[in-house]
Amino acid sequence: AGTQDQILAVKKAEIFPALVSILKRGQFEMKKEAVWAISNATCNVKKSMDIIRYLSNQTVIAPICQFLKTEDPETLKVALEGLGNMLEVGSRDMRLGVNACAEIIEECGGLDLIEELQKHDNEDVYNKAVALLENYFDTREEGEEDPSTA
Repeated sequence: AGTQDQILAVKKAEIFPALVSILKRGQFEMKKEAVWAISNATCNVKKSMDIIRYLSNQTVIAPICQFLKTEDPETLKVALEGLGNMLEVGSRDMRLGVNACAEIIEECGGLDLIEELQKHDNEDVYNKAVALLENYFDTREEGEEDPSTA
């Protein structure tokens, strides 16, 4: 994933905006590498909170969500890990009870894609998708009671 100094050097060299551009417009193999690079930069949430906030401001969340349509389990796991790290920082930064990262994921259709991954054949992909849904989204059906308040 690189050291914190290496990640900061990538930020200082303004490489992240180029990676976001690749995620939005690149060919599949290039997008895949961009997802890995961005997710790697989010690996150590405690040390990378500022980087994760910076990436969220670079509109990286929606393109990563669109990458959840791929069938490649390894890339799906990496994308889910990166989104999970961003969601964790979003939950730490919540304002007025709203996780901005979760809100972006919902708005761009990413929540639907994560829900679909509960049907994925790969157990790791399934487990990561379920963990994100349980930890960061209210996925109860309408009228279903919240178990924490029952």
